[in-house]
Amino acid sequence: MSTLEISAQLRTELGKKNQEVRWAGMIPAVIYGGKQAYNIKVPKNLFDKVFVAAGESTIVNVLLDGKTIPVLIKEYQLDPVTDDLLHVDLYEVDMTKEITVHIALEFVGEAPAVKLGGTLVHNMSQLEVRCLPKDLVHEIKVDVSGLQTFEDKILVSDLPIPAGMKVNADASALVAKVDQQKEEVAPTISEADAVAAVESAKPVKKAEDEEGEEKK
Repeated sequence: MSTLEISAQLRTELGKKNQEVRWAGMIPAVIYGGKQAYNIKVPKNLFDKVFVAAGESTIVNVLLDGKTIPVLIKEYQLDPVTDDLLHVDLYEVDMTKEITVHIALEFVGEAPAVKLGGTLVHNMSQLEVRCLPKDLVHEIKVDVSGLQTFEDKILVSDLPIPAGMKVNADASALVAKVDQQKEEVAPTISEADAVAAVESAKPVKKAEDEEGEEKK
């Protein structure tokens, strides 16, 4: 398990608006889940890098007033225009107890069946697992090179699950496959339909013409 670290400061100016904290180059955050909750702020330029590297399944050690607090990034708020982090919720974990998290699936390799005219379909993008925090991984790699034909499938049971990790999903659940692109088939016309079409195309004799013929 890779561990990341970031230094934080307690927020003593709680009466100030969060925007003022951001103007100072910091991100307001809260640590919860443990015996004590903390209102903190972290350097934006450093936390942006930690956020990209950690995602939501990597332990981040927050260094706060001489203490090291292991946390997971639980929730976050982004600016709708700039995508800048506005606020972060950090969940303190007990390293001796199992936790449930979602691990991202990273699809690697090339599926030979795609070259046969198919489309690679991902039925899952993440996997719910339960494990001790020390056994967490950033992602689980899914090699799609085994998808040789349209009948081949990758199931949950085929995934390389790290030791110590329990999967909260059916082993037979579909993860990925290659769907065959169906060719468009021109509609066929039955013999009866063809005869009916020909009959309907014949000109209809006018009524007055028929009356004229009777008078002759």
